[in-house]
Amino acid sequence: GSYWLVERPIRRAAWNGSRTLMHAVVAVALVLVTIVFVPVRNATYWTTSVAAVAAAEIPADGTVEALVVAPTTTAPNTAPNTVVTDPVVADPAANADRGATTSVARAVPTTTTTALAVPVIPALNRPVRIIVLGDSTAQATGGGLVQWAALHPELAKVSLLAAPGCGFVRGGVVPTDGAEPFTANCDRALDHDLPIALQTLHPDVVVLMTTIRDIEPRLFDDAEGPITPEDDRFLTRARASYEAITNLVLKSSPTTHVAWIRPPAIDQYWLDLDTPSRDPGAHAAIEQLMRDIAAEHPDRVSVVDLRKWLEDAQLADNHDYRPDGVHLGQLGALDVAQRWLGPELIIEATRPPAG
Repeated sequence: GSYWLVERPIRRAAWNGSRTLMHAVVAVALVLVTIVFVPVRNATYWTTSVAAVAAAEIPADGTVEALVVAPTTTAPNTAPNTVVTDPVVADPAANADRGATTSVARAVPTTTTTALAVPVIPALNRPVRIIVLGDSTAQATGGGLVQWAALHPELAKVSLLAAPGCGFVRGGVVPTDGAEPFTANCDRALDHDLPIALQTLHPDVVVLMTTIRDIEPRLFDDAEGPITPEDDRFLTRARASYEAITNLVLKSSPTTHVAWIRPPAIDQYWLDLDTPSRDPGAHAAIEQLMRDIAAEHPDRVSVVDLRKWLEDAQLADNHDYRPDGVHLGQLGALDVAQRWLGPELIIEATRPPAG
């Protein structure tokens, strides 16, 4: 259970000899607190409740009317500096009776010193349909969108297709996977679940997010050895993969949009390890690839900069928001969805195609 953020980073760390003993002691200590701190697959501090998922899920209801923007606009039904205190939606009907979410809200963590304006949501004829695909950080971030949609069914419906260790670079082997079936599960999500969802759920926006998976050293060819996005041979393959999934979504419907998420920087502060997952060069290469893909489809593809928003809001290093320095926790994910990501995705869905 400790594979993702204890065993795996330790196995792949760039060790400093003078710190080896210290890290060995830390590793032993971490075994004792794994249940509290490590987000393994369905960690409680970023897992979304079954009730919230059911309330927010996109219905497979056949033909869907076109999304239409009304001539007037309204502000989203949430205050810019509040967050719901009970993000696990146990009874959607009870939540609907509450009225504005501010009636059950508290101030965001006190370390927030910057109050950012909430994007204005256009008035629409129906809820925006959002699919979230990617790795465990997509699960965590998407969980906030699910909670937000469960609380605001008039604004959005959200379905999660994310799975741990699921990125968008195809082919090759990640040497540190061992027996973990990350690739097999991801192949099913990308090659089976996504095409069916595109046909039956008619999404307005497909959100693509991965943080670690696509920057990990990967073995495509034994003669090459493991390579990363800082190698042109890796990047060429990554480009083909990113173009393929983008085109799959765009060709499924003339109105569906793609939102690539730029993830926040990894800060595994409680491990204090220097791992390949923190390599800024590898992250920068993949982020540039996202921007290149968006530039090729400026009317229907965008890069949504979660990293910049969290840093501007002074929340990137907030332990309440990201308990492990990688995943958003429930409250953080819901607050991000309410104050920024949800409205941004609605705005993205309403951008008219060229022509």
